[in-house]
Order: sequence, then C-alpha cells, then structure tokens
Amino acid sequence: MRWYRKWLARAGLYFPEPGREEAFREFFVERHVNLMQAFLLGGAIVSTASVFWHESIDPVGAPDTHWIKLAVFPLLLLPQALLLLPAMRRHAETLVILPPMTALLTQLLLVMPVLDGGMAYTAHPTMQTMLFFIAFMRARFLYVVSVSLFSAVAFVVAHRLAPENAARLLEINAHFVWATAGAVMWAAYWQERLHRRQFDTLQALDAARVAAEQANQAKMRFLASASHDLRQPIHSLGLNVYALKNRVRYPEQKEVLAEIELAVGAMQTMFNSLLDLSRLASGLVKPDLASLSVSELLRELESMFGAAARDKGLELRLRACRGRVRSDPQLLRQILQNLVANAVRYSERGGVLVGCRRRGATLSIEVWDTGPGIAKDALDSIFVEFVRLGRQGREGDRGLGIGLAIVREACHMLGHALAARSRPGRGSCFAVRVPLTDEAPVAQPAARDEADRVFGAFVVVIDDDREVLDSMRRLLELWGCHSVLAGSGRQALEALGRHERIPDLIVCDYELAGGETADDAVRRIHGQVWPDIPVLVITATGLAADMAGRTHNGYRMLRKPLAAEALRAAMHEALAPPPGS
Repeated sequence: MRWYRKWLARAGLYFPEPGREEAFREFFVERHVNLMQAFLLGGAIVSTASVFWHESIDPVGAPDTHWIKLAVFPLLLLPQALLLLPAMRRHAETLVILPPMTALLTQLLLVMPVLDGGMAYTAHPTMQTMLFFIAFMRARFLYVVSVSLFSAVAFVVAHRLAPENAARLLEINAHFVWATAGAVMWAAYWQERLHRRQFDTLQALDAARVAAEQANQAKMRFLASASHDLRQPIHSLGLNVYALKNRVRYPEQKEVLAEIELAVGAMQTMFNSLLDLSRLASGLVKPDLASLSVSELLRELESMFGAAARDKGLELRLRACRGRVRSDPQLLRQILQNLVANAVRYSERGGVLVGCRRRGATLSIEVWDTGPGIAKDALDSIFVEFVRLGRQGREGDRGLGIGLAIVREACHMLGHALAARSRPGRGSCFAVRVPLTDEAPVAQPAARDEADRVFGAFVVVIDDDREVLDSMRRLLELWGCHSVLAGSGRQALEALGRHERIPDLIVCDYELAGGETADDAVRRIHGQVWPDIPVLVITATGLAADMAGRTHNGYRMLRKPLAAEALRAAMHEALAPPPGS
C-alpha cells in the first residue's frame, strides 16, 4: 500500500481491505449520481449566466466573450449527458470534477488574455467556483481537496499575472477564497466519514440479513428432513391405536387406550401446527383467493367448537352475517379456528362471541371471549412463537403457543389486518378485517347419504415403510377391505399379477425408495393394469404441492400424520363413481 493510502486509512478515508474501496465507490455513486447530475446542470446554468452578467456590466468588452457564451453551456452539459449512460456511472466522480477544473483553466488561459484589464473579470468566476465547492460537499473528500487547492493556486497565479490590480482583489477575495476552501474541505472530511460509516452499517446489515436467511433456510431444511422421519412413526402409531381400539374388550384396557389415543391426537395436532407455521414463515403457501360465505364459515365454527364450549359450561354465540368476503378458504378457516380455539381454551366462565362488523370495503370478523385478559404491554408478544404468558387453560389442554403465530403469518400473507385488544380480568377481542365482495361463492356439492363404499373395496397400498404397511393392513382388515401391500411400484405390479380383480383404489406414499415417487408408481399401474383407478397420495414431505392438495399429476394429496377417520372419509370420497356414470 502506498504511503498516502496508509495515511488515509488512519484518517478513516480509505478501506484497506481488498475490494472494499471499489464497493464503496459504487455505493457512493449509486446514492449520489442524481445529485451529481443536478450539480452539473446548475453549474452549466450559472456559468452561462455569468457570461450574460458580464455583458450587462461591461458592454465594451462583451463582444469579445460571445464565443465563450456559445462554448460554456455545451461543454458543461457534456459530463451530465455522459452520466446518463449506465456504462459511465462508474466514472461519475471524475466527470463531476471536470467542469470546475475546465472553468478555471479557461479563465486563466483564455478569458484573461483577451479581456482588457485582465483581472476585472475574475471576481465573478471566483464566486462561481465557490458554488462548485458547495456542491462538492456531497462528493468525495479527495476531489474536494483537489478542486480547493487547484482553485486557491489559480487565484494566486491570477493575481501575479495582473499585479496592478492585486492589492484590491486580494483585499476583496483572498480571505474569502481561503476561508471557503478550508471550510469546504473540513465539511467534506466529515461528510466522507459519514458516508463511509453508512457504508459500514449497511454492509453489516446486509451480512446480518444474509446470515439470518441462511439460518432460516437451514432451519427449513432441517424441518423438511426431520418432518418426513417424524411423520412416519406418528402416522403409523395413530393408525395402530385406531385398529387396536376396535379389538380390546376389557374396560380397563379401553380406559388406558383412550388415554393413549388422546396423547396421540395431541401430538398430531402439535406436530401439524409446527409444520403449518414453518410453511407460512418460509413462503411455501400460495394464497388461492375465492369468494366465501361468512354464514357458512360461522356454521363450521359452531359444529367444530360448540360441543367443546358446552363441556366447559360456556356459551358459544355466533351472530348471523350474510356478507361475502374474498380470501383463501383454507387459510381464513385456519385463522378463525385458531382464534375460536384459543377463546374456548382460556375462558373458564361466561362465553365466546363471534360477530361481524362492516368497516368500509372490509368486514371485521371479531372473536370475543371472557377469559383472563392480557396486559396492554404484552399484546404484541402473544403473536410470537412459543409465547403463552402463563395462560394455561385446563390441565392437559396445553398447546405450544404457536396458534396466534400462525394467525399472524396467515394474515400477513393474505394482507388482512389483524388487531387485538384486551382488559385484564374482563376478556379479549381479536379482529380480522377481510375484503368484502359481491361475487357469488363457489357452490359446494350437497352431501348425499350413501352406503359405505369402503367396505369390500380392493385397495393397493404402496409405502416403503414396513411399520406403515403393517398398520394399514390391520386398518383395512378392520374396515373389511381386500388389500395388496407393496414397497414400490414394481412390487405392486408383481403382486397384482397374482390377482384377477382390478383394484378399486391406490393409496401411495409420495416419496418411495430409490428416488421413485407416487406419480411414477401410479403411472406404471395405470399403464399395465387399468388407467382409471382412483388414487390417494399420502405425503410426509414439506412440498408446496402438499398445501395445494394435489400432486403434479393432479392426484389428491393427504398429509401425514393422518387420522384413521380422515383416511376413511378420503377413501369413501375417492371411491365415489364419476359424475354422469
């Protein structure tokens, strides 16, 4: 490093690290290029105006400056035009320093020799040069030093060229020139230090952001990897508990099994909540907006939480609303279900009220409870993951403290305003504002009371986990199904070759051993057995398609861990005859 760079580094005006000085130059130019262009335009206007000013005060010598008037304005506009070219932006600081240097050289070499008396014209260009200095306070420090010293030297040289006027001009301008040059250099020094500190701060923030993003990506990779391994045993455990429940006969065994079933259900709920939060936070969920009937949403809440509220002696009231809103059906249901579930969990007396209020072009859906309430300074923290503020509800009814975090992430993704207010000892109110719409909601097919289609069905189950296959075998036997169990698509084809009956349904895990997917396995069976066999895909992966509910080939996708009742309902729906048959 050259000696002056070491000195500049000690003064805080140079970055000795490789590449940082170039990065700072790009940073500075990017933030100040517009100001530099404005400075050049102002300099061109002032310089041209100075020529007209001279014509007005010195009409005798004015004809000799006509050629200057024609040359100055284009000359000073040229650097500004060059700055409009992206390729020239990196040279912005050099282009900015050229106009004042050119003006002073023109003054010394061209203007003074042709004017009678020489120095009479130098007073205004000196003032003009000071305007350049003021603009340079926003430019790099070294350029300010260069122009200041150059201008000061030019001033001294000009006085030596015209000694007859030196005394008066020095009296008028000398102190002004030196004082202005020193003040500008001092201000420019601190401006440069400020810009470099801003650069350091922004670089540190960028580094922290990159580190946070990498940590978040690592967390998501861990969740995606761990979720597959965790879902498999939880899924198998739930199916086995369901199958075992229908086999035990003694009351003592049923009591123990009921406790196990409750624990497994709580574990499944907590696990699914963790995965839902990770998906929302990572941006894997893509909202699918549609028109929804608010009254239908309220009826669903009544059917889901009415019994739980009555068991606690609470009154669950839902105010009728005939409005329609535009939102993602799945995410809005999850928001309202989490809010009502929290209200029922933490209220020990009184009741829970769900109502709606119009707020301009939006509908505020509000959930009121008579729980213990929340202190005002703790309202923001309740939306943070795993924060519960000591509110526990009933013993054994404890969650992870992520229900409101899911609400926050879902509202943020949908652009719905979320508000909370509470009074300790009186209760709380949570409100979600959803846009109103006049569109008719998508009609849902009416449910028909049909005979059980699962009993007697011939089902092919493909999964590379032996425990899952064993639990599915017991479950299908309990439901009166015939089954073929296989670990891959090839094994399933070999097993089906020993049967004359065409399968009624294929239930397949999404990721199989050897890189095979459900789409690959099903494609084999459809191609060699029958092309119209219904398919259910059960996944333990964190795919974006998982939330959409369909694989790439359009097969319905269910998420592990899956309750036996939900699996049976999905099988019943998949076995329905196609429309028009």
